[in-house]
Amino acid sequence: MPRSIVLLCCLVVIIPMTSPAATLTEQLEKWGEGQRIQVICTNGGKIIGRLGNVAPDGFILNPDKKGAGSPREIRFAEVHSVKSKWTTGEKWLLGGLIYVGVTILSAVTLGN
Repeated sequence: MPRSIVLLCCLVVIIPMTSPAATLTEQLEKWGEGQRIQVICTNGGKIIGRLGNVAPDGFILNPDKKGAGSPREIRFAEVHSVKSKWTTGEKWLLGGLIYVGVTILSAVTLGN
């Protein structure tokens, strides 16, 4: 039983729940301002920053780090796709959860 619970928790954390049918505007509005994103442009370039205001024809991409530049307006016609990027804190949290899960799994499997 504990093994099943640990496996279920790991699967919920690891498998991302995304909606493939969401349009670009819906996806950006779902994330909200301040979300760290990666924009893949139609010319193949990649830009990482924080989501700003979303307008009907485009959105504002703020710099990822403070003082690293000025906000940039990006039109939807220039965007091939966008995806959410993890922050350092989220990566540490996931690593900690995996460590705890492996430790519990090892303790249950090997016993005391």
